[in-house]
Amino acid sequence: MDIKTAYQILGLQEGATIEDVEKRFLILIKKQQTLNYLKKDENTIEQINSDQTNEACTVLRAYLLNEMNDKIEVSWKKSFKSNFQHYFYYYKYPALGLFIVIILVISLINSVVDSKSKQAELADQTPIALNVTLFGEYINEDLSPFQNNLTAMFAEWNRIKVDLLYSPRETNSQQDLGAAVKSQTILTESSPDVLIVDAHQFDILVSNGSFLSLDDISSEALKVAGKDRLLYDQTEDDNTEHLYGINITDSTIFQGAAISGSEKIAVIVKGTDRFERALEFVTKTSKSID
Repeated sequence: MDIKTAYQILGLQEGATIEDVEKRFLILIKKQQTLNYLKKDENTIEQINSDQTNEACTVLRAYLLNEMNDKIEVSWKKSFKSNFQHYFYYYKYPALGLFIVIILVISLINSVVDSKSKQAELADQTPIALNVTLFGEYINEDLSPFQNNLTAMFAEWNRIKVDLLYSPRETNSQQDLGAAVKSQTILTESSPDVLIVDAHQFDILVSNGSFLSLDDISSEALKVAGKDRLLYDQTEDDNTEHLYGINITDSTIFQGAAISGSEKIAVIVKGTDRFERALEFVTKTSKSID
């Protein structure tokens, strides 16, 4: 139904308001109700098509509401433009100053972020003094305290790389098995100089000759550590017992680190190119046992 027909059905002139449409619609509805009630002579009584009336009202309401929305939108745009011009005229200099401040703050933040990124890149490029990996049933989400303790103890070393690989003692599920296999793979690829392992991993790895002997460690370190912390063993290729590990669980390097798990045994991995430094690591950490 077009607009012109809708006006004709409701008996309104073009240009009528939405209020006029609603009033006329109510009048026609009441009139129809009266006619339906009387119904004495259908041939003489005026009939009103209620379906057409409803459709005409719906069409005109939608048309007039759309026009109103268009007028409101135009008015709002004009008002916004006027207010913006007014604001810019009186506040352009303070606004410009605020804009400059915002730009400077953003630039400063970007500079700090870039600086940290560059520091991280430089840290990655700094030669590794020693590669230390915790391997066993250990869980820790933040190694920063442990890293900081090592940096403080070995301040003369530029960079100590620290990793933690979780490997469960028992593989009771597919997830445990996956974690164990993954840790073993990463361990092989990372080639650490020093391992800190639990007793379970020590027993597994020492027998197949994965560790170097600590027989050259200083007697002073051995004395501080105590006999009960020294782990002697023999390999498949050597029946002679050698010192392969020292239990450094109570070393100060773990203070505040909250690394869950049981004992922490320091060993030197066979094949390291930094044996002297690795031996120094085991010696100092052994001396730091409380």
